[in-house]
Amino acid sequence: MSNDRIYQEILEERYRQIEKWGEQHHRHSEGVDSVSEYEFWSDMAERYRNLNDVKHTDSWDDILMEEIAEAFSEPDLAKRRAELIQCAAVIFAEIEDIDMPGQPFLSETFSQNLPPT
Repeated sequence: MSNDRIYQEILEERYRQIEKWGEQHHRHSEGVDSVSEYEFWSDMAERYRNLNDVKHTDSWDDILMEEIAEAFSEPDLAKRRAELIQCAAVIFAEIEDIDMPGQPFLSETFSQNLPPT
């Protein structure tokens, strides 16, 4: 599947979300509990970083969770945005990996549920 197709699917999903929920604006972990939230996510980021760096699990889940934890632990919105872009890039990379022809890690059931190319 081409990158253009992936972009299109993401945009289509975003449009479905807007249609269903409208334009949304939520807090960015600001407020009374922010310090404890940032500390929690900072600790989680460190745990996943250690898991990925030391144990080399090579799991998309672990890589993405490290990036998500780094984003959620960042109180500066410009830095948080940069981390969220990294999250999106990891998600995109996993989709590319799933869509790779002849991917040996897909089960029959999963591959049958892939969208048509």
